[in-house]
Amino acid sequence: MENFPKVGRLVHVRIDKIPWQDCGDIHLTRAIEHLAVTEKMMRKSGLSPLKENVALPESYLEPYWNWETQKKHEIVKVPIQKAILQASISGPMICNFLPSRT
Repeated sequence: MENFPKVGRLVHVRIDKIPWQDCGDIHLTRAIEHLAVTEKMMRKSGLSPLKENVALPESYLEPYWNWETQKKHEIVKVPIQKAILQASISGPMICNFLPSRT
């Protein structure tokens, strides 16, 4: 968590294995690499941090560093479930399968 001027405490999260779309028997998932969520919305989502200051792989930190260097920081001010739904909106997906040669 970090204190952010005029907003309060922020929690930086990564969300993996979000159900996305299906292609026949293949069920696809996606990830949101970084969300800056107010502590209030985190708690309103029914979630609370289990640990603070956890060591993460560098690949997890890169999206945070990109967020940190932006002039205008995007901060989620809705419950996480709603943020996931808003981020999941995308166009149609086309599934191409090649016939098996058995």
